[in-house]
Amino acid sequence: MVKLYKVFGYVAGWLVWLVVSYFLAQVLIFTPFELLAVEIRSDDTAVLTAVSALVYALTLAILVFGPYLARKSLKLPAKISELVGLARKVEWADLKKAVGTFLLYLAVLIGVMSVFAFLFPELSEQEQNLGFDKVGNNWLQLGLIFVS
Repeated sequence: MVKLYKVFGYVAGWLVWLVVSYFLAQVLIFTPFELLAVEIRSDDTAVLTAVSALVYALTLAILVFGPYLARKSLKLPAKISELVGLARKVEWADLKKAVGTFLLYLAVLIGVMSVFAFLFPELSEQEQNLGFDKVGNNWLQLGLIFVS
């Protein structure tokens, strides 16, 4: 049986790597803007949405491929499938764990959101800005909202 402290260390390591990946992606995206003295206006929601999507995509790429590239540069044998947890075939027990974890996530999310709605009622009355102007039934606009 796997020791709990090893699992905790493994999860904590990935969480730290996630934060590092996020900040590294921001540095890589926003440094050219700073060097070229290009200012992103706060009222230009389309540009802000595109830059945010780019930051998240680069964060995901760094998160997944960073350990792979590190292992490759250190010449350690590893496959990308092992790094993302696909070294074995998916079993039905994995589906049960995924559904259980998702339901636990939803319960925690609803609980935390309820506490915040109780403590800060003014936040629930705030209109959400999707980064797009008023959306009609245009399929292109709805598709952009779905992708972002």
